[in-house]
Amino acid sequence: MTITAYSWLAVASLPGLYAFTTVYGLVSAAFQCLIPSTVASLTPDLRMVGSRLGMAFSTLSFAALTGPPIGGALQSAMGGQYWGATVFAATSTAVCFGLMGAARVAKVGWGLRAKG
Repeated sequence: MTITAYSWLAVASLPGLYAFTTVYGLVSAAFQCLIPSTVASLTPDLRMVGSRLGMAFSTLSFAALTGPPIGGALQSAMGGQYWGATVFAATSTAVCFGLMGAARVAKVGWGLRAKG
């Protein structure tokens, strides 16, 4: 996902933008549908999945609320160029990837085939 977000920097034409938008939408949707299963796998008592999903999505709401205004402010500060917003979005994705990796390591350790 992070690599896909950083690849936006290479888009220089309208057909390239269409291709990027298609690929980014597919990759983004693939990762977003993993959120409920990840929360369920981290929850030992399945009766708590609903409340934990609510907490996870309420946390995500802060990103949805603050991301577009920050991106717009970065675009304005860059004179209408998108590269500042692109780097912000891609770096935010990288930070989230690192936090999710840390949560997995805290839950099951460093083994790749380990299950919680």
